[in-house]
Amino acid sequence: MKRSVEFLARWVCSLLGFVVPSALPLAAPQPSLPVDPPLPVLDWEPRSDWLNVREYGAIGDGQTDDTEAIQTALNKLENGGVLYLPPGTYRISQTLLLAQARRMEGVGVFGHGRTTRLVWHGAEGEALFHPDGVSYSYFRGIVFDGRNIAAVGILKKNRFFETESTYRDLAFLNFTNAGFLVHPNRLQAVAEPIFDNCFFAHNRRGIAFTRFNDYNFVLVNCEFRDNDIGLLGRNGQFMLRNSHFANNREADIVAQPHHASSVRRVTSAGSRTFIRFESGTAAFAIQDVRVTRWTDPQGALQIRGAPVLLFDSRFEADPAGSPAVVVTGEKQRLIVSNNSTDPGRLLYSTNSGTLLYEIFPSARTRSPLLRSTEQRFLQSTVRIPRRMFDARRDFGAKGDGRSDDTQSLQAAIDAARHYGQDAIAYLPRGTYRITQTLTLGGSNYFVGGAGSGFGTRLKWDGPENGVILSIHQPQNLVLENMMVGHHNVGRMSNAVDILYTSNPGGSSMVLEGIWTFGAYQKQPDQKGIVFRDLGAGDQVLLRHVQGNLRIQNCSSSVIFASVAHEGALTVRGYHPPGGTSGFLGIVSRLATLTPSMQWISEITVASP
Repeated sequence: MKRSVEFLARWVCSLLGFVVPSALPLAAPQPSLPVDPPLPVLDWEPRSDWLNVREYGAIGDGQTDDTEAIQTALNKLENGGVLYLPPGTYRISQTLLLAQARRMEGVGVFGHGRTTRLVWHGAEGEALFHPDGVSYSYFRGIVFDGRNIAAVGILKKNRFFETESTYRDLAFLNFTNAGFLVHPNRLQAVAEPIFDNCFFAHNRRGIAFTRFNDYNFVLVNCEFRDNDIGLLGRNGQFMLRNSHFANNREADIVAQPHHASSVRRVTSAGSRTFIRFESGTAAFAIQDVRVTRWTDPQGALQIRGAPVLLFDSRFEADPAGSPAVVVTGEKQRLIVSNNSTDPGRLLYSTNSGTLLYEIFPSARTRSPLLRSTEQRFLQSTVRIPRRMFDARRDFGAKGDGRSDDTQSLQAAIDAARHYGQDAIAYLPRGTYRITQTLTLGGSNYFVGGAGSGFGTRLKWDGPENGVILSIHQPQNLVLENMMVGHHNVGRMSNAVDILYTSNPGGSSMVLEGIWTFGAYQKQPDQKGIVFRDLGAGDQVLLRHVQGNLRIQNCSSSVIFASVAHEGALTVRGYHPPGGTSGFLGIVSRLATLTPSMQWISEITVASP
């Protein structure tokens, strides 16, 4: 059983890949440091509904001031739309603003990864880009370079509340305040952002959020190096995992969270210290970290206040000879298990009031997932769609909410399935009326909508209690960025939004940016995504989904959600045969207005 659990945990990981003032003084401008961020190149085939900044006069030659052209394009961007920046270096001299008179939703701003750069050539101390209260949106594939003149890369000084936006494949370089900053005087909160595969280097702070209600920050596969502080999280709450820190001058992480936060599967090499934690209200969990060559004589992990759980972690090669973990507060509760340091070094430095609890001190040592302090998680290559089959352009779909688009959408899906090779059946922004179940199967292709998916909507107008999307035994299939049965589209009489089934032999699929019924509806076990009768060999990764999740009679399958928000989780029947296989887990979950967040019954729990 132990080997099986460890194997499954490794598979999951492979899929994912001191208190300071809230307003730190800006660092004095220094010569810009050239950095070639190890981001992927996203070689998009531009979509039919993207706004291309070149069409608004942007040049991208590194010499022309492209501020006015890009701002003009941003002003044209509507809810659900996408702004596209082709490869190039775009000189920016004034803050780019993405805003309307009311909160925007579902927009996208896409570049080509490391070959799309926004470079600051304006006044000292300004922000490069300010998306003002843009919810359910997607920012991907851009290098922001402040040249040690701009203060902030992406500024969040919102007039409107923002939730569930994704920041992926971005780099933040040479900013004198922060690469990404939630302003301490913002009017409305920023909550539930996802930072995935982002790189922060040569900044005063890589990312900083400092106010109450800045909650549920998820950071995964990121890298922070050569900053003063990598991550500053005060008053809000964050979950950091699968990330690497190196050579940060003050600290990798400065945390004073208001709600429980966590750091899991993180490496640190050569920084002054790893974590400075202080909170009077929020417990802190640290799991499977590896830290080396810290230089602060006060230790690699400095804790004060709320209980801290530290397990399966290693601290090594400390040139200062300081203890690894130092308790600085009185009556500190520290719960530890299976931690280690170099022979002859002090692992814990506590005071007389510390309450130190060691769990399973005599148990056999568990093997951590991380094998090296130099392990990095940032991905320089990622899978993106290639050949595009456009449902509107190529197959006549209307997307007007009135025409029956069933046959056009099925034709686009079938074309991408037949082509394979990471082709995509693309559904541009619009509302598509569906009167019969759309079927997906086959292998090696994408089915996706515009931007974050909030603007591509499937509306059921077929028989009562029908299924909008039926997915059967896919192989290496990706369903991304669309609303399927979501309440924003209107009332619908279907019974299931997305149904996933399989035969013996296994299946594999990723769902990301999928919005289904369940958010704020107070109707658990209704509609949403249903997984039914899955077994050994079926593997499903939910990277970011919203709505009800329903798992019915799934034995020995692997169903893993890295981020799932809103709606209820219902599990009825999960029985790993013999207790040797199967995995069901959610890492980051938020459910606010549902009567019961989880309904679980008929579960077999394997014994070791």
